[in-house]
Amino acid sequence: MKNSRGIALILTISILSGLLALALGISTLLVREMKLSQEIANSGIAYGAADTGIERFMYGINKEALEPTTCQCGSSNCYSATLSNNASYIVCTKQATPPVQIKSTGTFRSTNRSIQITY
Repeated sequence: MKNSRGIALILTISILSGLLALALGISTLLVREMKLSQEIANSGIAYGAADTGIERFMYGINKEALEPTTCQCGSSNCYSATLSNNASYIVCTKQATPPVQIKSTGTFRSTNRSIQITY
């Protein structure tokens, strides 16, 4: 009788250890998937900010005078702004004569997305 109690205890501990390992594995996968989905959401917002930068720049070329801002994009024509959702964009132009290459980089949290067009 004493031996069967010891075996039951070892078997119970083994089963509980297996269930704990399974639960930890599933929770690790869930946390990883949640981080990935958050980064995908951040990427969409950063892309939207880059698109907004291109749109505002094109509107500014056609409708109003744009004043360059101080940016770190290596060109003299640089425009930046922060949007209401705390995303930001930096628009840089590569050359002043047509065709003009325009690159807009949107940033949200630590995610950056860029769009480049030729106008």
